[in-house]
Amino acid sequence: MPEPIPANDVGTTLAMAVVSASQAPLLLLDERLVVRAASQTFYLTHGVAPSIVGRPITEMDGETWNLPRLRSLLKAVLSGGGEVDGYDLDLVRPGHAPMRLRLNCDRLDYGDGASIRLLLTVSDMTDALAAERVRSDLLRE
Repeated sequence: MPEPIPANDVGTTLAMAVVSASQAPLLLLDERLVVRAASQTFYLTHGVAPSIVGRPITEMDGETWNLPRLRSLLKAVLSGGGEVDGYDLDLVRPGHAPMRLRLNCDRLDYGDGASIRLLLTVSDMTDALAAERVRSDLLRE
């Protein structure tokens, strides 16, 4: 069950509202990598239910998101070690074709030292990359 948000955490509340309304496949994560908000586009693109809110990203979709590379990237951004911009990651889910995900992640620091969040965009690039390969193959012929 999601933990209640402190009434004085206006920054997080605003970020949650923006994420929820976004047309991009976004997640808002806290410092423990718990999903605090997700966009409707994220739910539809990745086939996960709103019940992921309040749970760690690593538990999503039967723990198929529990990937060492993903955790490492997110922890590096969380610690202030940079941003993730256009990082490609393969996601293999039982019963589904593998997905090529493109990740972008930014650290949101509200300046109080206690309310650090991550804004994670997870775009499915599988079809776009396959179309690019076909186009490239046709151009070579």
